[in-house]
Amino acid sequence: MPTLSIPVDDSVREQIEQFIAQGEFPSISAFGNRAFKKFLDELVVQQILESQEEPTLYGDLDELAEKI
Repeated sequence: MPTLSIPVDDSVREQIEQFIAQGEFPSISAFGNRAFKKFLDELVVQQILESQEEPTLYGDLDELAEKI
């Protein structure tokens, strides 16, 4: 499995370590994997919502092309 080295602020690192100490995550790696997965899932949802706002053409494409 590939690894990433990401610099984080001290305050972020402290919060991550608190979650680990509380037993929310077994390791920094587990925290990072879950955070990346959630972020990627949210990006997909955002893309879907944005695509729903795109204009949609209905009808015969030849007729639509003639109007342009």
